Amino acid sequence: MAKYVVNSLFKLSVNEKFNQDLINILLRNGYIAEDYIYYISLFHEGSITRSDYQFHISVKNAIRQPFDFKLFKLKKLILKINPFDFQTEYILNYSLLNYLLKYPTLYKNQISAVFSKLKDETEISIEFIIGYYDATENLMKYIEILCSKWGNIWNFISNDSALSNSYKQKIFKSIIDYAEIKSIAEISNQSNLKNVILEDPLFLKINKDHIKLKKIIKELDIKFNYIDIDNSPNEILDFIYDNNYYQINNEMIISIIKKYGEFNQVSFDNSNYTLIKNSKATPLIEYVDKNINKYIKDVYLQISTNINEEETYLIDLLKNKNLSFENKELVIEQVETKISKLSSIDNHNLYPILLEKNKLIPTWENLLYNFIIQDTILKENEEKIEKEISKSSIEFINIIENAEELSKTKIHKEVNSVNIYSEFWKKLIQTDDIDFEAYDFITKSSPWWYSDLSFAELSEDKINSLINNTCISPIALSYVALKENTNGLNIRLLEKRKTDYFKIIGEITFDTNDLELILKSKIFNNSEKLTILNLCSDEIVITNNNLMLLSSIILNDNSFIVKDSIVDSILSNNSVSTIDRLKLFIKNANKYDFVFIKAFLSNLGGNYAWINDISSKAKLPKNHENWQLLNILSQINYISSFTVRDSDFRVNHKRK
Repeated sequence: MAKYVVNSLFKLSVNEKFNQDLINILLRNGYIAEDYIYYISLFHEGSITRSDYQFHISVKNAIRQPFDFKLFKLKKLILKINPFDFQTEYILNYSLLNYLLKYPTLYKNQISAVFSKLKDETEISIEFIIGYYDATENLMKYIEILCSKWGNIWNFISNDSALSNSYKQKIFKSIIDYAEIKSIAEISNQSNLKNVILEDPLFLKINKDHIKLKKIIKELDIKFNYIDIDNSPNEILDFIYDNNYYQINNEMIISIIKKYGEFNQVSFDNSNYTLIKNSKATPLIEYVDKNINKYIKDVYLQISTNINEEETYLIDLLKNKNLSFENKELVIEQVETKISKLSSIDNHNLYPILLEKNKLIPTWENLLYNFIIQDTILKENEEKIEKEISKSSIEFINIIENAEELSKTKIHKEVNSVNIYSEFWKKLIQTDDIDFEAYDFITKSSPWWYSDLSFAELSEDKINSLINNTCISPIALSYVALKENTNGLNIRLLEKRKTDYFKIIGEITFDTNDLELILKSKIFNNSEKLTILNLCSDEIVITNNNLMLLSSIILNDNSFIVKDSIVDSILSNNSVSTIDRLKLFIKNANKYDFVFIKAFLSNLGGNYAWINDISSKAKLPKNHENWQLLNILSQINYISSFTVRDSDFRVNHKRK
């Protein structure tokens, strides 16, 4: 009798007394497997059910059964399945995996094989994973093992457009709830899991297991940029606060200080660093100071109203060795707070910025300190460069409010019995780059006068300011230096310090221009002018301008008596007005003979010259001076007489 066993691949027909040798040959050559007996035997339900048997045969024949295909005697079934088959898609079955996960220690290898298949991201694996999520009897173990095997799980799930957001959120929560910490770390490395956590306002309440949440936050080094403080567990908040698991930004700083310190909105907006330092939120203060550059960039400089930092804390920022130079410069530029003492800033590279940005209280002490520091730097660098007033100091002084404030304080001649300002001050007042208005202010602060200043590079306005503010010593040397380098400022110095100079007036020489300025001066009185005039030779005195000036003085001051030669020169100089010469002649008529009178009248010209012509009757306009002249000429018999007419005087000559 023949028996037929049918499978999906072929039919085998043998006699009951089959040839054992043939079977051995087929086995040795790989044409059949050792479990061939299952294919040629009739199934008798016992150790496994028919359903189990069908599933087993399907696995062997690479036939996929529905995931929810019912299995019953799983313990016996598992023993019959080839370990290799647990790595194939045909093994995927909800009942089977539920059983395996129920005894994870016993079936460690089988579980590992199944999940090795599930992580391959094939369509069938993903279908099973999603379906099993709702079918599993042990979600915790399922997710724990799946996440440990499949590091790309969240990257794949989050980018699967076929899954709804709510379903993705369920998977996300299960990862957080059940995955081991090291698995979560690996998943985060391969996905945006960390960002999803940061963007989830309910994350801190996602799990009541606060220990697990703390471990996740620590492992992923999560820095929250926003936390709903009012609706988050205090235990987690304390952990985040104490361990700096938050971003340094406006929102977080405000939230942290409000919960753990003392907050004031006005101070936050106007003096942010001061508020933080005074907030009493110690961990926050330490956190900010350790991340000072990030704080300055992301918070401090982003608040446009943050300009009134308390000086103490501004100095702390500028002295902070961890704060970059660039950020220090930006802080200086933003704030309106000014530093009282430049010496309180230990980084001398910041000095030019503080000066140029006008963030320094204008005091002579600060400017001197900057000058001294430059000298120190030059010496340290062994540079043989003569120190000068820095460009930044000049820019600072050129701010007129600074110059005006500086002018209110006299520089100390000595500090602790040492003259520390002298070199600085002398260099400063010989600097022509300072604007005149500012220069005029600061020279009021001078406690010294100098006899050896260099005027060659200074404008005359500035030299005049030095004179007005008593910065030039009243000695002959100063007078000469000004005479050589300026246009008449030597006389301005003489006017300003005339008491001192008249004590040494004999040591000074004057030229024609000097005398002209002296005669024009409203500072010298006529007695002083006469003193200087008497020191000058006729050659210096007798010029058109000087004679005109002298004529006016002589006519108005009877005590101003000059040499006859000077008067004679005035009377004969056509640059002097006719009326002045006429008045001066009348004043001194008794000194002159007919020869001089004739020359004088001829020099006056016009109708006056006619008086010398005896053949004509000269006429002079009718005025007081002409009346005086004709009276004098009549009295000395230069003319016979004169006749008064309605509109003029008629000169009568003597008969021959």
